[in-house]
Amino acid sequence: MKGVEALNHNDLVNAKIIFKKLMKSKDSKIKHLAIESLAKIYLQENQNQKSYDLLLKADPQFLVEGKCLLCKLAFEQQNYELIGKYALEIYNTEPSHEIALLISKAFASLNQIHLADAWLHTASQFGADERQIVTLAK
Repeated sequence: MKGVEALNHNDLVNAKIIFKKLMKSKDSKIKHLAIESLAKIYLQENQNQKSYDLLLKADPQFLVEGKCLLCKLAFEQQNYELIGKYALEIYNTEPSHEIALLISKAFASLNQIHLADAWLHTASQFGADERQIVTLAK
């Protein structure tokens, strides 16, 4: 709770100290919540690579929101296979136009056109204008 309080008060220095300590916890749930929180802090500090590396080393079984963040960062790293691997999980966690489009782009980059098209269709279900989707898909 102290780490969350520090985050809420924009005290990133203390929040990082607390979450780094919690990462050493033997309780996997606590450890991975600390990893997700620390990764979000690194992202706020524009340390995307640090955030990506931290999430990449985590056990994906215990990541919740962190898996979506990991996949967004994986796209920046052109790690499209990782996005394909977790496509359904991240979409179920965060069903949105942005996630569906991210997945579509990843499958297109992997040359899996049928899957890319299916996810593009899913993205279009969010009511965005088709021209906007085609523009974003490029």
